[in-house]
Amino acid sequence: MRALAQLALRDEPRNCERAGARGTSFGNLPAVRSAFASGEISYSKVRAITRIATPKTETQLVEWARLATASQLELIVRSHRRVEANEGPTALAKHRRPYVHTYTDDDGMVVIQARLSPEDGAVVLGAMTTGRRSLSRCT
Repeated sequence: MRALAQLALRDEPRNCERAGARGTSFGNLPAVRSAFASGEISYSKVRAITRIATPKTETQLVEWARLATASQLELIVRSHRRVEANEGPTALAKHRRPYVHTYTDDDGMVVIQARLSPEDGAVVLGAMTTGRRSLSRCT
């Protein structure tokens, strides 16, 4: 596998070491291996799609890699992982439990998602309303 990486990365040792260190695996992904070896997709794109690729999805991911920039592909992979985390056998049980999730979106905005009992929801909404009023008085 390292020989393929050296050939495809034009023997640039730094790139070859990164490919090996990252554990980029083409073992069961022949379409990814072929597109990378022929230079159709870059190392950055391979690194992104091998995070989520399976033998069933690799053909579609390689096609997207041909059409998208590496940055766009990273966004696709992050979104896929987010969706995957919210599906599966325990998704319904997770959905029924109270939770509060926060994250910073790509544009720097903070996103808050919550599932709360009606009582807890009323408390949180009241606190947010009070906070919003306090902030608007300060400006």
